[in-house]
Amino acid sequence: MPSMNLTTKSSHSTSADNSSTSDYSLGLPVDIPPITLGILILLANGFVIVLVARKQRLRSLTNLLLCSLALSDLLTGLISIPLFLMCNLLHKPGICIAEDQMLRFTSISTVCHLVAVSVDRYLAIIHPLRYKAIFTHSRCISVILSIWLLSATMALVQLSWMNPVDHDPHQELTPDVIKKENIYDVTCVLAFTVVPLVCMVFVYARIFNEVSRQIEFLRKQTAPDSQDSRKLKYVERKVVTTFAVMLLVYAVCWLPYFVLRLYRLDHIRVIIMYVILWLRFLSSFLNPCLYIFGKKDFRSALKWSGRKDKRYHYKDMIPLKRVGAPV
Repeated sequence: MPSMNLTTKSSHSTSADNSSTSDYSLGLPVDIPPITLGILILLANGFVIVLVARKQRLRSLTNLLLCSLALSDLLTGLISIPLFLMCNLLHKPGICIAEDQMLRFTSISTVCHLVAVSVDRYLAIIHPLRYKAIFTHSRCISVILSIWLLSATMALVQLSWMNPVDHDPHQELTPDVIKKENIYDVTCVLAFTVVPLVCMVFVYARIFNEVSRQIEFLRKQTAPDSQDSRKLKYVERKVVTTFAVMLLVYAVCWLPYFVLRLYRLDHIRVIIMYVILWLRFLSSFLNPCLYIFGKKDFRSALKWSGRKDKRYHYKDMIPLKRVGAPV
């Protein structure tokens, strides 16, 4: 049974994790899911980056932000998951701490990118006439650099009270270190889970209201039971479904990961910890599927929309290509 490390506060419970091995009797090869997800993450996000690099028409500011998101998820499959597997295999404190810091770095980076993408969509749909003046190339680069800098700072700040070289995972932490860890954990939960979720709910609610307003305006110009009216209702349901799935994936994949640090690991079943980490890895595969491949320009580049679809001629009047709804 591989061990698990989830930072310094939890690392001293490694012995408890090992003692709970008998509780974990599912016989499931616990390394198969992260290996499988790692391969899928590399393929999906690597493909996004290569596609943008090869297709000139995809090099918009929005797609630049999405490429940065893809890079963050790519690092999860390229570095975080291999370190996670090495930690489970070798049980070396240094490797486990490096794995935890890298996973925290990519996690914070991905969450911040998701918020930035949501705000970008909000500005494009709610303020379409001012969008290009607000979201300039220099501001886009500044946002991306700020996200990476913030992520690195938050991931490495723990090293200010912990020496990863001499760290003993079985040594009890001092009250001062425990206090710093608790403050750090609560800050991460609030700043990178609760606040982003509230922000995304607000943004997508406003976007949906705007899209619904435009659909209602077009619906008034059509007969109630006509084919065009039914198509507009389909578009509206598709937008609702897209936003609901995005928020659900975020809540399911990210809330447990950040909240887990608030609990003592020796009070949690090992399989639950594994599932929480698997969900965290899964988000790095789902992000390009939800936020990138659903965009019209990416689907066109992939020739998924190579032919003109006359069924939804209203899609050019409603800014759904900014939403990412695959309609």
